Amino acid sequence: MTSDTAGPLTILENRLDLSLHSSTRLPAGCYLARLAAGSRRTMAGALDVMAQEMSQGHRDAQTFPWEKLTYAHVQLLRASLAKRYAPATANKMLAALRGVLKECWRLGKISVEELHRACDVRPVKGSRTPKGRALSNEELYLLSWHCGSHRNRALIALLAGTGLRRAEACALTWGDLVDAQPLSFLHVRGKGGKLRIVPVPASVEHCLVSSLKVGQCEDRIFRGSPGNIWTMLRQASFAAGISPVSPHDLRRTYATNLLAGGVSLPRVQALMGHASPKTTAAYDRSTLVAVSEDVKRVIP
Repeated sequence: MTSDTAGPLTILENRLDLSLHSSTRLPAGCYLARLAAGSRRTMAGALDVMAQEMSQGHRDAQTFPWEKLTYAHVQLLRASLAKRYAPATANKMLAALRGVLKECWRLGKISVEELHRACDVRPVKGSRTPKGRALSNEELYLLSWHCGSHRNRALIALLAGTGLRRAEACALTWGDLVDAQPLSFLHVRGKGGKLRIVPVPASVEHCLVSSLKVGQCEDRIFRGSPGNIWTMLRQASFAAGISPVSPHDLRRTYATNLLAGGVSLPRVQALMGHASPKTTAAYDRSTLVAVSEDVKRVIP
């Protein structure tokens, strides 16, 4: 912890009763159990960071007495997070905290008035340069050419052509690919188990069928883990001589291409499985791409 935040937060150690009870393990566990598997690890890490900060490193998410937090504690924590993290990261951590406090209320550990008071803190304001990028057609070609195998080439085509998350791609089975006219489509199980239907461009379907061995309906299309996809893309980026590419960059490429092509924001939101159109809009890199092209045209 930095020296400028240690002073104010030290009072939390003195004001909170940090004695261990088996029931103190419940709120964080209940909150994390409500999340999709892809979000659980991120939020668990956020809760651990906050618990350690508020207890001077003595407690983690499962042993911290969340029900003893007051508005003053949360306000001090917000100020500390605002200094240490980007606004989006700090607000995500505060969202995790609110989720645990709601579980404290559901478990009867705090009243609804205590819940509202503790959660009544403003979001952290500010913005930073958006993470990630959309790939150009040339970069996609180079990435596919240097990815090392037909399987990897098919995976890149799928991610860039359907906007799937890497965990969604790993969970696909051949039964999820439905052959139809004019376009085939995928049944995709997204975050929270939500099912959505995503059209599959003919070029992507051809790449899948021609590059992979088609199995039974229950057979997975891609064998491997989401981590393997991340590693493969980084290695292919290095071999292709382009900036590092993440799986989400291919998802941003999909959203950018659709929005630049005139597809409405609500439709792109539905295709990507986002709960909010603001999330989808944040994936759009079309303005940055257009500006870059203008600069290259005017200043060779």
